[in-house]
Amino acid sequence: EQEAGGAICNENASLSLTGCTLTANTTGTYGGGVCNFSGGALVISDCVLSNNTADLWGGALFNYVGASLTVSSGSSLTSNSANGNFGGGIFNYEGTATLSDSTLTSNSSNDIDGGIGAGVSSFLGTLDIDSSNISNNGGALVLAGGGIYTDDVSATITNTTIAGNEAQYGGGIYQDSN
Repeated sequence: EQEAGGAICNENASLSLTGCTLTANTTGTYGGGVCNFSGGALVISDCVLSNNTADLWGGALFNYVGASLTVSSGSSLTSNSANGNFGGGIFNYEGTATLSDSTLTSNSSNDIDGGIGAGVSSFLGTLDIDSSNISNNGGALVLAGGGIYTDDVSATITNTTIAGNEAQYGGGIYQDSN
């Protein structure tokens, strides 16, 4: 088990992943699949990230402070989990996250006090989602944002299907602004 980035940790570098599969990776902290931080630029294209687990945040992907993340071209994030509350599929904090032509399904954020953003959880950054499918994320332990949770985020969502997600508040989307 890795401390951050169960499969890959990208810090302050440019990394492109194409046609890859990242499955059943775990981390004791952030980014069960990939951790991207400190100005890192990560591009994921035509990849499958499934069954990855973070003990804290970002079951599949963790994008943090000044980092940029692009997930595109038929990529799929499926059945990933964040056991410490935020972002079963993607956790974005003070970074830029772009999702296009991709699928987030059956991701979970599990916490006894209530998970946040089972599909995507984004704080204090930018989130752009286009032509994607965000479905069947969340569950009974998700407090807010089964599909998408945003807090103080510039978010744009276009041509995207958001269906079958579950949370106590905002099954599809929960938008907060402090």
